[in-house]
Amino acid sequence: MKILVALDGSDCSRSVIDHCLSSVFDEDTQLKLISVVDYFEPLPALEGIKEIEIESARKLLAKEAGRLMERFPSLNVSYRVLDGYIKSKIMEEARDWRADLIMLGSHGRRGIEKLLLGSISLAILNHAAIPVRVVRKGASAEGSFEVMLCMDDSRYSREALERVLSYSWPSNCRFSLVSVIFPLPDAPNAPDSQRFQLEDRKRKHQEDAERILSQAESRIKDKFGEKTEVVKLVESGDARDRILAVARERKPTLIFMGSHGRGAFDRALMGSVSEAVVNLAETTVEIVR
Repeated sequence: MKILVALDGSDCSRSVIDHCLSSVFDEDTQLKLISVVDYFEPLPALEGIKEIEIESARKLLAKEAGRLMERFPSLNVSYRVLDGYIKSKIMEEARDWRADLIMLGSHGRRGIEKLLLGSISLAILNHAAIPVRVVRKGASAEGSFEVMLCMDDSRYSREALERVLSYSWPSNCRFSLVSVIFPLPDAPNAPDSQRFQLEDRKRKHQEDAERILSQAESRIKDKFGEKTEVVKLVESGDARDRILAVARERKPTLIFMGSHGRGAFDRALMGSVSEAVVNLAETTVEIVR
């Protein structure tokens, strides 16, 4: 797997490296660290300032690459300083290097430290053709390690499951599988035939959600061992609210979800649920396309 890691020297950027240092990688994983200098001032007198920025970025990448190589001596770790518009350069490098994953912080040096994403992170999430992992500042993998996978019957959800299965995880990793069903209204005054149909639909939605999670559980246990701890949660309500509520309660290390749900348009921009979760969850989130 080829992972492109975007850094800029911010606190959120340092959290990305800390996240990498606490992760588990297969030996064939390649990590490429990049930093984009977007200093476009055309005045010759300011060229020296741009060169200082480039040298500062190079030193940052060399330092962080050294930390990663010390922690993972068998991995292929490289770095590169890029010059240009940040969003465009990250996307171009991901395409040209044929990256499998883009990893970046939730905010850059100019971002406001709040839950909502910075503009660059949101732009990459909306337009990248590959999965993007947004690392939250302060998110820690110390102690217990839990992967939370949000699922429905969409192809994006299936891709998210495949992504989880493709990674290596710590030996103490546990998994929480979450599916949210939209609550159908009660109709106590409706004719019996309509009430029976409504109850059948409710039961089918519940059974479908349980089936999806059970199938995912089987595949996880087949891949990581029968003793792997898997918790299945079928929630009822608004998908955004319930996923965020479960995340607040369980405090997972990492949340995986597809870029769109079952009812979303197949387009570049994220669906509303995935955008809300990556914006508001206080943990690291990987959006899978």
